[in-house]
Amino acid sequence: MINLSELGERLSFWQKVLIGLFLYIICTSLGLFLSSHGWAKLLGQPGNKFEYWDLQHYANLSLNWRCWAFYPLWPQILRAFQPQDSFTAIQYALTISNLIFIASLPITLLTLNRLIQSSTLSFIIFLLYILNPNSIFHGNGYTESLFSFLGIIAIFCLRSPRSLLGNAILGVSI
Repeated sequence: MINLSELGERLSFWQKVLIGLFLYIICTSLGLFLSSHGWAKLLGQPGNKFEYWDLQHYANLSLNWRCWAFYPLWPQILRAFQPQDSFTAIQYALTISNLIFIASLPITLLTLNRLIQSSTLSFIIFLLYILNPNSIFHGNGYTESLFSFLGIIAIFCLRSPRSLLGNAILGVSI
């Protein structure tokens, strides 16, 4: 039986981050394999037939800026990669949201370590952050990975009493 208390104390910071990344990749892959059309949907659906709810709208906003109904920074980030059609914009959104979520893992664990002061408890909360049911939204091309990343950075920076960077990031993330 795994003793999380002992494991949380023995592992280094980067080992914990890699375990979290490994669990995220395993869970994402399992979800894609268990879905009858998971990989086909992810890799080959044309944009006008895409079945992932609002992602089509984010892709369209990155191509045709007409509406501010959604979080406006996300379509602008996608637009920076100059997608030529909604299929390409969707591919960019999926890739970028996963990369942002993966990049957020070290800062998340570092923030939890600073706030909680317990290596074991912060590691458990870190794993729950990665494996919670809402984590599916961190990798499906939505704004959640960006918002989480900016929010965690803001919390990290706001631990300093006069953090201009923390206030600026918090302002952008809201």
